[in-house]
Amino acid sequence: MTIGPDTYLRTSEKGPRLKMIRAENIPVGPEKHFFESTTDRMYFSLIFEPLPAGTTKFDLIEKLPDTPTLFNFFGIKLKAEDAIELLEEQMNIEQGTRIY
Repeated sequence: MTIGPDTYLRTSEKGPRLKMIRAENIPVGPEKHFFESTTDRMYFSLIFEPLPAGTTKFDLIEKLPDTPTLFNFFGIKLKAEDAIELLEEQMNIEQGTRIY
């Protein structure tokens, strides 16, 4: 398992690409993790540049064109009622959008 180094978020097909700042607990290509069995799991986080205020939907794209082995998710919806407000002192120095 790996995540491509050029993975990004976008809020529309023609919108700007929000770069991945870092990946936690998953190797970034060309490095790879090989599972020992089909029941192994990997929990990881991807941190991106911040989404624009008011964003309600975005895409997470590892690479286009889309294929079954790529980590591409389209039309991810954000709900304001599920949001958590972070105070500035709670934010990391490297601010961004964290995808769990």
